[in-house]
Amino acid sequence: MTDNTSNKDSKQSNDQTLDQAIQASSEPVITKTVTAEECRVDIEQTASNDAESGVESDTKQVRSTQEILDMIRDRPKSNDSSSDSSSKAAEPTDFEKSLFVDGVVDWESYKELDELFGLFGAEARDGVDIRYASYQDGLLHLLQHCYGYFYSLMHDSERYQRDIKEINNAISSENISSNKANALEVKIIKLVWKGARIDKRRISTYANLLKNAWCKGKYDEGTTDSKGSILPSQFTKQVKLYGGINNFSRESVEQLRKQEELEKAGYKCNKDRKIDIARDAISAGVFKYNDYELQLKDLGTLSPSSAFFDGLRDGATVVTLCSWDRKQSKLVVRCAFDQNAKDGVVDKAELQFFESLRKAAIDKKGY
Repeated sequence: MTDNTSNKDSKQSNDQTLDQAIQASSEPVITKTVTAEECRVDIEQTASNDAESGVESDTKQVRSTQEILDMIRDRPKSNDSSSDSSSKAAEPTDFEKSLFVDGVVDWESYKELDELFGLFGAEARDGVDIRYASYQDGLLHLLQHCYGYFYSLMHDSERYQRDIKEINNAISSENISSNKANALEVKIIKLVWKGARIDKRRISTYANLLKNAWCKGKYDEGTTDSKGSILPSQFTKQVKLYGGINNFSRESVEQLRKQEELEKAGYKCNKDRKIDIARDAISAGVFKYNDYELQLKDLGTLSPSSAFFDGLRDGATVVTLCSWDRKQSKLVVRCAFDQNAKDGVVDKAELQFFESLRKAAIDKKGY
């Protein structure tokens, strides 16, 4: 009972120590520049205080002061607003260089499987929380090379055939719930986080990052290869552009395909396409959906006299707010909105109109 309490207290104390070290050396520093030596003294002072209070250390689980400082020094520097960070790639970390045969990050010559996954596993357990100030940055730093290894296997059939046998054997020997039918990206994630407490949802999220990066779709010079797969060197940047790990993970292959089709048709998003279809229906009096034609009713015409309408082009879509005058049997236009106005009133009305027409077409009812 005493040993368990001691180990628990030691872990909590060292977690606090680590937080202090990271906080003291975070960049950019606003009010005070903290040196590595000051950080070392702070850590050692905390350790000394723990010793005086009778807290024991588990040297197998707790990093030394020097190890923590080395990882902090190895962090990529924060972007300096005075430098041109877009034209200069970040220097590889020691972790990255350790993954490759000659220490050169070429995204191809990864070390043999046993050594490589040993490095991956150590980073998943200990490096993700320390190497970057942001946890997501640390996680993406690791996942980028999970994807890099995945990408290299997909381009090297000989190594794929060799490594996939070892991967399957490793999964079986560890009694990890998996089978040969699982996709390669799932197997890689399971082995990287072998022995860690990681649930199925996180495994699926991380695996989907790899799959979606591989199946991105269209060619983009400098970002994808000729087949549309994201280049490993661009992985982190692209994931962040899509809103982060969870957002990028939710992108399915089907969604990516549909987005590519939209862009080929000249649309940035599906909303723009719907608005265009609604405008065509308003102009032609016919709504076409899945080979079904829905005839729109002609509710009558308005002939307002106003300078606002004089400035509209022929065929422009306009939303009006009218008052019905029963005695005169006429609609009095009180307000009008042009489709080109920045207020977006017409766009919103057209989207609602599209959804109403789509439902009527699906039900094959008149509108």
